[in-house]
Amino acid sequence: MKIKRIISAALLTAILITAAVCLASCGGAKKSAEPSPIEGEWDCADTYLETDEGYTGFYRLRVERDGTFSMYDCEAGNPGISGTVIANSDSELEFYCDKDDFDPPFEWDVNYNFKAAYRLDGDTLYISHSNRTLVFTKITEEE
Repeated sequence: MKIKRIISAALLTAILITAAVCLASCGGAKKSAEPSPIEGEWDCADTYLETDEGYTGFYRLRVERDGTFSMYDCEAGNPGISGTVIANSDSELEFYCDKDDFDPPFEWDVNYNFKAAYRLDGDTLYISHSNRTLVFTKITEEE
């Protein structure tokens, strides 16, 4: 009888530890309880704000109300980044990216989770990282 209790306790402990490890490492992107201030679909300008070198006009950013996002190549279908974005303040975004097909904007030195500066000016969104700013224009229903 005592052996059964010990085995049961050991199995329960192993299950709880496995569940905790999975939740800690498998969680991926976080969810935001607040509506995203950058909700909507956005097209990127042809180049970074700081330089005319390098084409960025293929990027499209889609942000849902709950903060889930996808920044992808809308011209060639190449992967980009996706996951959850949270506005920490009116000037900082925090990205929690999924690890599948992780291909961030070139010249952005980022990992799966990173912070970026942003500014929202009407229908124009500026997102900056690694001294490079992507400039997006909101896509309206009429377009």
